[in-house]
Amino acid sequence: MANTFKASTSAVNSTPGTVVYTTPSGTSSVIHTLMISNTSTVPQNVTVQFIDQSAGTTLRILTGAPIPVGGTIFFPKPINLEVGD
Repeated sequence: MANTFKASTSAVNSTPGTVVYTTPSGTSSVIHTLMISNTSTVPQNVTVQFIDQSAGTTLRILTGAPIPVGGTIFFPKPINLEVGD
């Protein structure tokens, strides 16, 4: 089976709970790198969480982290996701 690599981007506003990606049915996903950049004109705080649908749990990996104007937070480790995560 061949791998299909995709880039996913999303402009997120101040609305909590914005979903950026959901693993489609019949497959699994690996996030190889997660980058969060602040392209606004004011500093921002960001929270990142993953919802494990099969376990019914939420894993918060970043809470209220400050990102200065033009700054980026970079997660270089893979994150494995199952259907619906």
